[in-house]
Amino acid sequence: MRILVVEDDADLNRQLVTAFKEAGYAVDVATDGEEGHFLGDTEPYDAVVLDIGLPHMDGISVLEKWRRDGRKMPVLLLTARDRWSDKVQGIDAGADDYVAKPFHIEEVLARVRALVRRAAGHASNEIEIGPVRLDSRAGRVTVDGNPVKLTSHEYKVLEYLMHHRERVVSRTELIEHLYDQDFDRDSNTIEVFVGRLRKKVSPDLIETVRGLGYRIVASALWSVVALVAAGFILTSLYARTVEDAFDERLSVYLRTLVGALAQQEPPASAEPGNLGEPRFELTYSGWYWQVRAPDGGPVLMSSGSLFSDTLDIASATDIRDRDGIVSGALAGPADQSLRVLSQTVDFSPNHRYEVLIAGDAGGLADQIVAFRWSVGLTLATFGLGLVIATLFQIR
Repeated sequence: MRILVVEDDADLNRQLVTAFKEAGYAVDVATDGEEGHFLGDTEPYDAVVLDIGLPHMDGISVLEKWRRDGRKMPVLLLTARDRWSDKVQGIDAGADDYVAKPFHIEEVLARVRALVRRAAGHASNEIEIGPVRLDSRAGRVTVDGNPVKLTSHEYKVLEYLMHHRERVVSRTELIEHLYDQDFDRDSNTIEVFVGRLRKKVSPDLIETVRGLGYRIVASALWSVVALVAAGFILTSLYARTVEDAFDERLSVYLRTLVGALAQQEPPASAEPGNLGEPRFELTYSGWYWQVRAPDGGPVLMSSGSLFSDTLDIASATDIRDRDGIVSGALAGPADQSLRVLSQTVDFSPNHRYEVLIAGDAGGLADQIVAFRWSVGLTLATFGLGLVIATLFQIR
């Protein structure tokens, strides 16, 4: 990253430059407003540290001219003025942050890191792409949690590309942001650094876009893994949604059954009928209701469709309990795929029953399988295209 420091105090200027260079930045220096404006107007910087009280042209004027000319680099103002109106003036002129003198150098470094990070769209000092993690505060790179030893220039190349992931960065841009103004620049060294990074970090992390430059993206493998995970999550969410909708339908019958039993004297003393659903009377139709004593006690009555069979909520899978109503998946007669709801109801001190409703979920399972195939085919096609694009990418 390349920084411009515009400060007329020689001692403070030297301290700032030393600190930024030790932190791995390329640093250009100006000691008056006119020189600072010229450099900021003609050179690409990742951030500028700009003093307000400068000779020849004050910092506010410099900043206003930059912003009028469309210069968008983040700017940190240094000010010895402690009036709130001066700070407001600086922010309104286009400053991204400010520090009041006297200050600790570490604070300036931290604020510049934050400005560079936010300008690239990152909220954290740590940038993670697949197995590669870069900590800009500590200047550390790890792959799968294992530290990787890089030279200062290798780190600078990787840091700039990771800050601008998914964007093609030309060799010229890299050179302009990695070296200060007085450095003897050679574009061939960038290719050398990229080659070393591929060996040390990951061979698939940095792509060469012929005739344009370099781009850093997540590897195809990690993208495919992400697609698989996304497909699994989508299918799970869809299955849960359709199951909840089916359970809501069953809950209507459950409430109807409980209401019919409660109106009898004594409660649950006679069969309530088909509850408005004829399939409760068709043998092994897949639609059943049952009333039994709690805790696995004897069955007291059941729908005609259930014939002589018994349903046991304790055998259900994927069990969920919502406000005392237990739901789950259950294998019914002839291995039917059922969704089942069960509720233990106290009709009176001496009448406590387990009321159960079950519905044929075979069509539900087919619907979920069809959705899974659809999502799988879509993501597989996208993943195949991604792999093919990666294989044909010229490195």
